[in-house]
Amino acid sequence: MSTAIQLTDNLTQWSVFIPTGQTATRGYPAVWHGTANEAKNASADTDEAFGFFDRDMTGPGQVAVNLAGPVIRVTVGTGGATRGKKAVFSGSFDGMTDAPAQAAGGATENNIYGVFMQTGVVGDTIGMMQAIGNRVST
Repeated sequence: MSTAIQLTDNLTQWSVFIPTGQTATRGYPAVWHGTANEAKNASADTDEAFGFFDRDMTGPGQVAVNLAGPVIRVTVGTGGATRGKKAVFSGSFDGMTDAPAQAAGGATENNIYGVFMQTGVVGDTIGMMQAIGNRVST
């Protein structure tokens, strides 16, 4: 029997598709897979997770993901934006763009503002899940 408490007053959910051969497990981290709206269980400890599955599902089928934060609209800056990648303020100061790859022992600290929920090019308005933090790159 589970005794976990779930507060749903301010819960944000995103409906995703679980493709054939993939699974979603309630409470497991969700990572993007394949095309625009496909997801699967994370197979390792990763910073690419964007939420947690709401119920068990073996693909194919739709399932809800409880997001780790609210999704807001942002403008894509020079360099573009890739679904599932961390977001930083563009070096051209014209919007949000993909964060540089994380590097252990790196010297450059990057402020992370969220995770892109969609892919876009400079000037597009797309969804970004807010998740403030930082990490280092080369």
